Amino acid sequence: TGAFQYKLAEFNEEDGTIGKVVAEADNSIDGLVRFDSIQFDEPTERTYIAWQVEPEEPISHMTYDTKQIIVHLLVEVDEENGQLTATTEYFVKDDESAEPSFFNISGSPCRVLLE
Repeated sequence: TGAFQYKLAEFNEEDGTIGKVVAEADNSIDGLVRFDSIQFDEPTERTYIAWQVEPEEPISHMTYDTKQIIVHLLVEVDEENGQLTATTEYFVKDDESAEPSFFNISGSPCRVLLE
């Protein structure tokens, strides 16, 4: 397991409410966060939010990232092969121009990937 933990939850952009947590993950040794796959059997459009979970016993010299990353997921039928395909867009909540990654003062950036 990695040094840092993250959650991915359903997110309602209209009212800003965070819904059910759909995945949890630790960062890997290369600094990436890979959530377990979410399966869909029909076209859909979803919005999720990802964040770093501050541990119950934080490291005293560590400043944890409080940024939240919005994940837009679009699942649609590929017209060429009839299979479902997914595309994602990532951006930082309240600052779409910021790099969609997490950074701790004593750690490495971790890009959130929905795979």
